[in-house]
Amino acid sequence: MTARSVRAGNTHALRHGVYAEVSVRADVLDEAALLFARAPWLDRVRDGVLVEATARLVVRLRRLDALLESEPTQTLTSLYTRLEAQLLRDLDALGLTPAAAARLGLARLDARERAQRLVETDLAQYRPSRARAQAEP
Repeated sequence: MTARSVRAGNTHALRHGVYAEVSVRADVLDEAALLFARAPWLDRVRDGVLVEATARLVVRLRRLDALLESEPTQTLTSLYTRLEAQLLRDLDALGLTPAAAARLGLARLDARERAQRLVETDLAQYRPSRARAQAEP
């Protein structure tokens, strides 16, 4: 879908098909929120554009999956391969692949954060709750 085709009046492609933007806006925003939740090191201002583009790729691949089940063509298969390769590049740039996480040192950061959460959970078991503390004189 190009800007030229939109100017020429081809707005049907904006609402239907793999490249439809209007019908998947909510799904893209949901997927972007999930990506930010999975990667707390991402900044909404700095990484927002790439996260949104990655979310759009995820949504398009899901739609394309459904199309491929009903109508497998060489064009759709080729498009799927290109989009999947771009998705992997985007995930790598965001630090969301194991290799990228290791390269950026995120795996150690994530392991430390998990360990801290486990310790806090274990400590919470031994802390007296407010209700018990107030009930005891």
